[in-house]
Amino acid sequence: MNLAGRDIGEGQHDSDATILVAAVVFGLVVPFTLVVIAPTNHRLLDPSLDASSQEAATLLKRWGHLHAVRSVLATTAFLLLLLRAFERDW
Repeated sequence: MNLAGRDIGEGQHDSDATILVAAVVFGLVVPFTLVVIAPTNHRLLDPSLDASSQEAATLLKRWGHLHAVRSVLATTAFLLLLLRAFERDW
């Protein structure tokens, strides 16, 4: 019996799938950051960028949207794992 009061093995395949999906979703955060967000970060940190320019404003807005995507990925993975941790028969 586990913490949720279920026999070990009962629903094991569903649990494994949930953990696998959470791991994949969370694993996407790093490549997303390196491939998609990093170029925007580098441009924002470029000393030649005028902080009061339209380009800077556009880059900041883009960064905000990209960061929101990254946050949703991490939060989704966390919630899937939390759901799995407290899984029980209703």
